[in-house]
This record gives sequence, C-alpha cells and structure tokens, in this order.
Amino acid sequence: MDAEAGGIAADSLAPRRVGELTFPLAQKIVERVLLVSEGEIQKAQQVLWKEMRIAAEPGGAATFAALLSKNISQ
Repeated sequence: MDAEAGGIAADSLAPRRVGELTFPLAQKIVERVLLVSEGEIQKAQQVLWKEMRIAAEPGGAATFAALLSKNISQ
C-alpha cells in the first residue's frame, strides 16, 4: 500500500510503501490512527520548547501534537 507524507515535518513518519508483512499486523493490533497536520506538529514543537525547553524533531513531536489536537477523545 502506498503512503504519502503530509509535509516536511511529517515526512520522517511516512515510508513510500507500507510493508507487506507490517501492514496486516498493524491492521490487527492498531486500535485507531490519528492524523495531525503539519501546523499541529509545528505547534507541538513550539509548546515543547516554550513550556519544557525540549527541542523535539518533528517526527518526535507528532504524538504530542495528537494529544494537543483534542481529536483523541472518542
């Protein structure tokens, strides 16, 4: 299955192709997927730096961006 990155910040998280072995495993194990925008990742980086003095690489800030996005509640 082909996958596209959403932008420069998210590029490190998106392979060109999802593996034939990995994708079926993810379908069985992963409960849900949250998409965050390039801007949300950048905002998360800014919050991490401003509040905690943590310099995070964009891929590392993506999970925090999902938490900040408020899309995590069901």
